[in-house]
Amino acid sequence: MTEEGYGYVHIVNKETEAKYRENINYTKFEKLELQKPCKGTSYDIEVGPGQKKTIVIRQMDPTGFAMASQIMMSAVLHGPDALKNLCKQMGKKTQRLHPKTKEPFEIYQYQHKHQAGIAFFYENLTPNNTLQEKLQFNLSGLTIEGNAEGNNVVEFKLGPGQTKFIELKAIGGMQWKI
Repeated sequence: MTEEGYGYVHIVNKETEAKYRENINYTKFEKLELQKPCKGTSYDIEVGPGQKKTIVIRQMDPTGFAMASQIMMSAVLHGPDALKNLCKQMGKKTQRLHPKTKEPFEIYQYQHKHQAGIAFFYENLTPNNTLQEKLQFNLSGLTIEGNAEGNNVVEFKLGPGQTKFIELKAIGGMQWKI
């Protein structure tokens, strides 16, 4: 706390694509008050790329205060380009096989679990083969990013030299599974 009775949580996001999200619950918050736009004993903040945000806490009694916090969630939410790279660098790689001959194709699926969900990246390195894929997900606490139909199905064709990115995003701090 400053001499004037204020405390600050200042978050600076210097990333170009990633967002930062934090949800804090103060389990002990005596003689203190969160300032607007926050209220109560908790805050949920998202700081976009290149942004800064500050949480202000006011000490209500000059004789002292008591504070204890519980981090409900703290996450870096990567953008699509970073997630594609993470899929290839850290994800589980699966090579596709011909359905009848079981010969391997140069078609790969990468799957990467991260703080805010699961990302899938497909790449077709073949000169003349097309992958036709239909995925049906059994989702709990996740949503398919960009799925206008609102169902749990993703269907696509992946021609030679093409890539496909699918992102399953966690829904607001809920536990999730696939």
